[in-house]
Amino acid sequence: MTNSRILNHVLNYEGSEQFSTTHAVQVSRISLKLFDALQPLHRMGNTERLWLKTAALFHDIGKIYGNKMHHKSARKIIHDMPGLPFRKKERLIIAIVARYHRGKFPDMSQKDFRNLDKDARKYVLRLAALLRLADGFCDKSCDSPEGFSLLLGRKKVAVFFKKKFHLNLDKAARKAKLFEQVFNRKIVIDLCFTGN
Repeated sequence: MTNSRILNHVLNYEGSEQFSTTHAVQVSRISLKLFDALQPLHRMGNTERLWLKTAALFHDIGKIYGNKMHHKSARKIIHDMPGLPFRKKERLIIAIVARYHRGKFPDMSQKDFRNLDKDARKYVLRLAALLRLADGFCDKSCDSPEGFSLLLGRKKVAVFFKKKFHLNLDKAARKAKLFEQVFNRKIVIDLCFTGN
């Protein structure tokens, strides 16, 4: 399924002008770059990659009801949205991944997460960690999502930015915490720009 097909669902949803689809596309691209570069760490495949892409494109759709609890609104919208070509379980996973792009970390005290089977909970944790990290690397003014590379180590993942662009380091550090917990590796950001 293409980004444009999924994005059409976002754009055609009533009230979609309330959030930035440009930001959604950028976060999706960053999410997929993280997914691909970190595949030896998370060991997920094409199906999970598609779930991540979809959750990333929809992660801010809840802003149509306001910013404060938009992550929870996004979960409901995705779960209930007609026309998304996913089975019920897949749609729930995608919805919960989008829900956890901010706010509390997934845990067993939360009904939606608790009611998933063990494998689905594993996917939600890993995909939400990648989505949060991608969202931390991008804000509404960020430019190229291709402007970084990764070095995977035993205790850390080093992120090297290839060109200068706006990065909120505090936001990036906050958004990295779920990744660090799930994958047991510290995110280290290097702002010594390389290349052009």
